[in-house]
Amino acid sequence: EGQKMQRLDDLVFTYLNTIKILRPKVAILENVKGLISGNSKVYAKEIFNEFKSIGYKVKVFLLNSATMGFPQMRERVFFIGVRDDIYKRELKLNFNDKIIPFKKISDNGDVKENLWPCTVKYWKDVIPGKSISTIHPKGNLFNYVKVDPNKPCNTVTHRMRLMHYKIKRKINFNEVILASSFPKDYNFGKVDTNFIMGMSVPPLMIAKIAEQISKQIFN
Repeated sequence: EGQKMQRLDDLVFTYLNTIKILRPKVAILENVKGLISGNSKVYAKEIFNEFKSIGYKVKVFLLNSATMGFPQMRERVFFIGVRDDIYKRELKLNFNDKIIPFKKISDNGDVKENLWPCTVKYWKDVIPGKSISTIHPKGNLFNYVKVDPNKPCNTVTHRMRLMHYKIKRKINFNEVILASSFPKDYNFGKVDTNFIMGMSVPPLMIAKIAEQISKQIFN
């Protein structure tokens, strides 16, 4: 967030080295779903082995925020390491909260039309939940998606361009805030809100995980 330039390609191992120095009882590392598929599995295995080498029992979880009580479909991988000397039992994370559809957080009072110019001619014909690329003659604009009112919001990222299902506009600040479980009065400073929320673990997501760690590991 502007404090210092970071090398994202080795940030994971900088974090693991910090864990090695500080020796917290529990350490949580989050990353994208793709880390545990395809060629990236080698990288995931390296992270797993590094956790073990510094004295942690580690388990890997693929979690979807839509099952954890807030209206966004966001799948993320979590490596959760418990220090060897306090490990007693295997951590289990099985979330099955009621699904919250986008229509529950839709700001229907915001009727201003502010779509990106390249999307105006396609918005009406896009099926909710689908990308403009499904109807574009060249298959372009794949990251411009109309949200489905009956499903949780699509994953919020700084590259994804989400459009309202009924009103000819981008989904607005309040809708993105609620979909990402950030406080409405959160101070984003001068940084783009979608960038911050796209790069962050949603607060409610990590709170749910922390709650289970507290109950299961620390009783």
